[in-house]
Amino acid sequence: MKKLILFTSVALASGVLFTNVFNSMVISEAVKSDIPNSVVAARAYFKTVNPRDFFKIFSPAVQIFAVLSLILFWKTAKSVRVFLGIDLLCSVAGDILAFTYFHPRNDLMYLSKPILDSERLKKNFL
Repeated sequence: MKKLILFTSVALASGVLFTNVFNSMVISEAVKSDIPNSVVAARAYFKTVNPRDFFKIFSPAVQIFAVLSLILFWKTAKSVRVFLGIDLLCSVAGDILAFTYFHPRNDLMYLSKPILDSERLKKNFL
């Protein structure tokens, strides 16, 4: 059971990591390619669901499984505790960064009414 929780933690963290990589390499590049037209298209594309819907489920799951793994493997080697602690700190730090930088930026670009001027949008992407 301990290993299952550990492997689930690793799988969830990997999924969130590569979703972030995809968002950075594909979605972000597409949205900043032809401002303001690309922002209008992204708003239409993300009208019903958006990456936030994914992260609000899986980011807490990553942290829960990171905490569970740390608790379950606490009595193992110190190096294991250190790596699991680093894992937990990284997942918490990633969410702090997301909530302080990415979510407000995305709200400004995708949810503000009316759409912002082109210069302000370009400034948010650079």
